[in-house]
Amino acid sequence: MTTELTQLFDLPKVAMQVRSEHEQVRALAVAATPHAVRAGELLLQAKEQLPHGDWLPWLQDHCELTERTAQAYMRLARTLPTLDEAKAQRVADLPLREALRAIAAPREQQPEGAPALDLPPVPPEMVPGEGEAVIGLSGNYRFIVYPSVEHPGFFFTVCMELFDGFDGCVIETSERPIRGDCLALLASIARFPMQGARYERTPAAPMTSERWRSVGWLAAA
Repeated sequence: MTTELTQLFDLPKVAMQVRSEHEQVRALAVAATPHAVRAGELLLQAKEQLPHGDWLPWLQDHCELTERTAQAYMRLARTLPTLDEAKAQRVADLPLREALRAIAAPREQQPEGAPALDLPPVPPEMVPGEGEAVIGLSGNYRFIVYPSVEHPGFFFTVCMELFDGFDGCVIETSERPIRGDCLALLASIARFPMQGARYERTPAAPMTSERWRSVGWLAAA
């Protein structure tokens, strides 16, 4: 890459911005679409500037997201400007999964509930049965999963990091129950180290949405 190109387009800075926007997508799932669009705009600019063959290595080394997710962000960024203003606003106000489905061509439309992004496989031992919770243990991290009483197949989760001399801190907690096939994705978002993790089952009182809202992550104590 030439010095002139680096001066015209600060790729390290762009990578930092993409990572920042991607973190916002992960942290604000309900309001993720505008951040995904911004990340897509930055990725499109970066792809234009990078020499042929450097795009994927740059993405993998600097942006911490998969090619498929990057393509989804760029598809949003390319498509929204082509829509009429009212429809573009409606799409921008949708959660990310629904926004991607809304702009898909008819042949790309997926069945209702089908994932739009990569979903890592969920270890069977991570999924609790009725009347129990699962505690994942990996180093100083704990990832706790409770089944939802009102929504079979959906789960409440909390991820904690423990420190010597402290009770620990909550990294991520679900505000509402999530689908079972998204558990590993949420654990990854919360930075729970999946590799080498072990899982313990423990009896637990039924978890309702009302109880979860009232105690939140304290339910894991």
